[in-house]
Amino acid sequence: MKRIVVKVESCTGCKTCELVCSFGHSHKFSPSISRIRVIKDDEIGMDYPVMCHQCSGCSILSNCPTKAVSQKNNGVIFVDYSKCISCGNCVKACKYSAIKIYENKPIICDLCENIPKCVLKCPTKALIFENANEPDEPLIEYEKFMRRWNNLE
Repeated sequence: MKRIVVKVESCTGCKTCELVCSFGHSHKFSPSISRIRVIKDDEIGMDYPVMCHQCSGCSILSNCPTKAVSQKNNGVIFVDYSKCISCGNCVKACKYSAIKIYENKPIICDLCENIPKCVLKCPTKALIFENANEPDEPLIEYEKFMRRWNNLE
């Protein structure tokens, strides 16, 4: 399956991806409505773009009481807003902290119908859209980063 893969060493934290995403989905430049966010840690000098990894066996699917969240045949996570009750279970269940709430509804990367604008516009090519297995090694670095971000280390 094609996924967005992050080359952490190439990300400069410019947040172009956030602006491109928000504009592509809502015609507004606003990081708060972007489906990708860049977490910045100046202490260790690292910027990390966070978005849905379109995991097979995604934990949010089984945690949605109304089945508003599903996975399409191509693996893309989809939210049926007519079924969503804004409970927030999907946010809690995502192991990547990749889901945001905007106007009481979850917003999740939808890969822009297989042409991710964030990838196309990333000036440093830190985002790559390619066939990739489930995240494994990047997950280790990501989890370490997120523990620091959430003050767990």
